[in-house]
Amino acid sequence: MKAIIPLFLISLMIFTACGEQKKSAKDQLYDKVMAVHDEIMPKMGDMSKYKKQLNEKIERLVAEGEEANADKVNELKDAVKGLENSHEEMMNWMREFDKDFEGMVEKEIMDYLINQFKKIETVGKATNSAIDNATILIEEMKNNQKVFIYDKMEGVVLKGLQIVKKEPSDLNGRIIFNKSEIKIYANNQFERFYILNSERMEDGILFDTKNNKDDKCKISVVRRNDQDLVIAHLIDLEVMSIFYISKGFDVQFN
Repeated sequence: MKAIIPLFLISLMIFTACGEQKKSAKDQLYDKVMAVHDEIMPKMGDMSKYKKQLNEKIERLVAEGEEANADKVNELKDAVKGLENSHEEMMNWMREFDKDFEGMVEKEIMDYLINQFKKIETVGKATNSAIDNATILIEEMKNNQKVFIYDKMEGVVLKGLQIVKKEPSDLNGRIIFNKSEIKIYANNQFERFYILNSERMEDGILFDTKNNKDDKCKISVVRRNDQDLVIAHLIDLEVMSIFYISKGFDVQFN
């Protein structure tokens, strides 16, 4: 007796088999381009919000005295321009992108998608850079916070007072100080240190802090050999991080 397979089950098997087929190289590349596009698009609204906040700050500074606040006003204006430029680059890319590949043969389509991937990646980097710069400046405006930008760091392992190992890194990020805490950012994450005490030193300022795990950490802001540094020393773990500051060295607490 022959087994009878319902028609709907045959259709389902055919549909599933088709769906399991690997995508073509062209489709994979197209998906890669659109993935970058989809990552950037939600940030457009954030950029408008940051631009508004920066412009409001510019207006306040100008009202207080444009000449006295000229450097800060120019810094904020540059950040606004960065947001505007990266937004315009995204809009231009979207207008020019030909998703129908009209009049192109297979090789031309592949070359076109490779080129478009490079373009949208460049747009993405410009967008992220503009947003990072804007958010740093906005953070600095809040609660008398001071923001330090670092462009490299060193990890140091200690044994007693002796350096056992040094690990240089091109990791970059920012460190935000206010009167009650210090936040060290890296790779879009941060660790918070609560300030217990602070004291002035000959070459800077020293903070006694602890993190969420109650690890004690001495964080100092110093200037050595014409280089501004933030040094975080986790006492019990005998490790130290040295952050090389490229911008924003100015700590003043009442």
